[in-house]
Amino acid sequence: KRYIPLEEFPQWQAEAGYWVGEYSLYKNDGSPFTSDNWNYRYDSYKGFITGNIQGAAYRQRNVFVYPPQMTEACATDNTVSVGVGSCGVNGNTKVFVADLADPTSTDGSLLGIAGLPSQTTLVGEDNAVLYQVFYPNGKILQSQLTTITSDGTDTNTFRTRTAQGFTPLGQPTYASFYRETKVTKDEFYAQLEDALVEYNVLESDTCAWMDTFGSVAASHYTAGMDGCEEHLEQSFECFFECEDE
Repeated sequence: KRYIPLEEFPQWQAEAGYWVGEYSLYKNDGSPFTSDNWNYRYDSYKGFITGNIQGAAYRQRNVFVYPPQMTEACATDNTVSVGVGSCGVNGNTKVFVADLADPTSTDGSLLGIAGLPSQTTLVGEDNAVLYQVFYPNGKILQSQLTTITSDGTDTNTFRTRTAQGFTPLGQPTYASFYRETKVTKDEFYAQLEDALVEYNVLESDTCAWMDTFGSVAASHYTAGMDGCEEHLEQSFECFFECEDE
């Protein structure tokens, strides 16, 4: 094999597993992000992410859980663009997919293999990952730094992620602050169910929508926890190299 397996790099070893997070997303003026097609709160929402490595490939599946919009915001705009929930009453979810691979990589770097082109590079002292996404013309769309830390006991592992978004002309559009903790599978799904209840997400909206870099489309999953689990557990299925192992 020409590549060096990702299992040999500490950052990728740490990335594999189940992660739960508290997220905040801001506009370029520092105020909470707002969306024309997703009328939910971005100042404080939750994320549930699975990731796994195999050979020179990394697979990630996300479920983002958003709380209901603020009452005062609904008084100005009570639009609910997808689903049958009510503004200010029901939250919602979006799923997201990321697959990265590079069969020639010898330094842990990876290229995106689906959607917009991307580049992932290991940086720092075996403790950080730089992930960049590009417009088709090569201009940068997003630059995200992930820093991996622990409490020194090998019991708790944390990820802190900050991403910056840009227009095709290089102007900043948003910045994120994600705080994540690695957990067990049982803890992961228990916290996901708790978040769905806390944010009053309808079953018909649960993992029924997909994020496609700025737009929202129907996912192909059956709405509900079974659909969420089907999506999230894809990270741990055989990658395209299984037949060669």
